[in-house]
Amino acid sequence: MYEIIKDIDAKTKFFTNLYLQEILILGSGLIFIYITRNLVVGYLSSLYFIASTIFLIYTILPSLDNKNKRIIDSIIYSLFREKGTIKSIDRLTYKKENETKKLSEEKYKELSRKEKRQYNKERKNKKIRKSTLDYIDYLYFDDRGFLKHKEGYMEILEIIPQDLMNLNEENTLSLIHTNSKFYLSYKQNIKIISMNFPVSFVNQIEYLKNLLSNEEDTSKKEFLKLKIDELEQLQETRYNKEFYIILFSQNEVSILEDTNLILKNLSGLIKKMDLSKKEKILFKLNNMNTKI
Repeated sequence: MYEIIKDIDAKTKFFTNLYLQEILILGSGLIFIYITRNLVVGYLSSLYFIASTIFLIYTILPSLDNKNKRIIDSIIYSLFREKGTIKSIDRLTYKKENETKKLSEEKYKELSRKEKRQYNKERKNKKIRKSTLDYIDYLYFDDRGFLKHKEGYMEILEIIPQDLMNLNEENTLSLIHTNSKFYLSYKQNIKIISMNFPVSFVNQIEYLKNLLSNEEDTSKKEFLKLKIDELEQLQETRYNKEFYIILFSQNEVSILEDTNLILKNLSGLIKKMDLSKKEKILFKLNNMNTKI
């Protein structure tokens, strides 16, 4: 197996650590310094030439904060970066009485210099109302459990895994035919995703705890405690590889029709999920490094 590199970005090197871009920057910078040296009065012109040259050499050195970039690149990034502020969702809830109201010119003049600076800062920050909600398409779950987003509706269904290794030839051909028929007949957009979902032993643990509370035999109590600890440990470390199919539609009526059609055509291969599991899946999709 050979690894094919998609893009090769080769820089022209003149010396050990000096590339064509650095030479162009030095050359254009020295020309600019030489032209503008006469603008500096008398003995300061030599000092201007030396300081400018040192600064020019400094700009082509490797940047410590930006890997594979020069200091001049960092300077350009800082000058042309996106200066908008994005506030987290928890910062959106605020009381109207705490908002900074516009003061009249007379009251503004009565403020001290420190109060004026604080007032201007708050007025400036007030204009920036961006939040993570502006970048997330999901809005809410409706009464039917469909997910409303800015462009329509979504539904998340769970795919029931099949033991392909132990299926006989007839069942395998039937499974292939069913899936092929579905993909040929269904014209709407879909998306299939996979996720490591934690195994839930909540019902088993509750059942064993109920037995433990009513058990009088000491040996059986110890056994039940060990079993509960084992299930709790498995619940923390055990994951199942699950697959989901996401449906997209423009309105609630069509998403309901598409959901019923898929559940009918893929009977035994697809199943619905409760709202709590959909919320966990959605949370995981938007927070990939967190644990459900």
